[in-house]
Amino acid sequence: SLVGSEMCIRDSQYSREKFWITILPVALFTILTLIEIFIAEKNSLKFVAKLNEAVSTAENEVLYYSDSPCVILDISFRVLWCNRKFSNELIPDYEIFGLNLNEYIPINFKELLISGITKAQYHNNYYEVTSVVIERGDQRLTVVNFNNITEFAELYDEYKRTRPSVMILTIDNYEDVMQNFKESEKAHVAASIETVLEEFMTGTTGVMRKLSQDKFIAVLEEQYLSEIIRSKFQILDKARNITVGEKTNFVTLSIGVGQGASTLEESEIYAKQALDMALGLSLIHI
Repeated sequence: SLVGSEMCIRDSQYSREKFWITILPVALFTILTLIEIFIAEKNSLKFVAKLNEAVSTAENEVLYYSDSPCVILDISFRVLWCNRKFSNELIPDYEIFGLNLNEYIPINFKELLISGITKAQYHNNYYEVTSVVIERGDQRLTVVNFNNITEFAELYDEYKRTRPSVMILTIDNYEDVMQNFKESEKAHVAASIETVLEEFMTGTTGVMRKLSQDKFIAVLEEQYLSEIIRSKFQILDKARNITVGEKTNFVTLSIGVGQGASTLEESEIYAKQALDMALGLSLIHI
């Protein structure tokens, strides 16, 4: 029995030694693998952090040296940061940081925040203003970018000012006026009327043509038409004061204007419609 007990002890010790010989390499391999994973993950995090830092630095440099003025505002539209182009081009003479941007540049911030885009005029320049809202924790920042569209705006303004419009003029009481004069005086009356119309076109680049004895058509640019409208058609008063000898003839004109049309044909249609309305009002007034 002693021999059997001794053999059991030896078998047990042999089994434990075999177990540790078997499990130890596995354990060491597992530990080494975990360490390598931890080191790799740590290095990966360091790489990502460095990459983010590099990208962030690159973004800041690109934004700072951008050709478009850019500014970052807080929720109260106070300036927190601006790039070089902004400080050089828009507000070079002021320390703008911490101040409300709207006190210096008139911007429709309501439209800007709703639609993300608006237009602003500053120091004879026109800008298309865009914005991007950034949430950083509990902080809300607005990045505002200014795109100088002065050249485009001037071309568009020139386009609008030189758009042609059609105007039709008719002498309402031509036959009645002529009846008050002798045959020798009628030519003088007609010439006086045409002189008033020619003076009406003086100072414009427009042209006027006679359609009939009592009707004329004119084509002129928007810039001159707008001035004529603002002056309340002074030609109407001049026509009423046409004088031949001692006789004053109350010549009345009706004018139809085709403003804001896409084409000259459409402008002529508008002018005819406006003239019909003016003649209709004249009849009602009579």
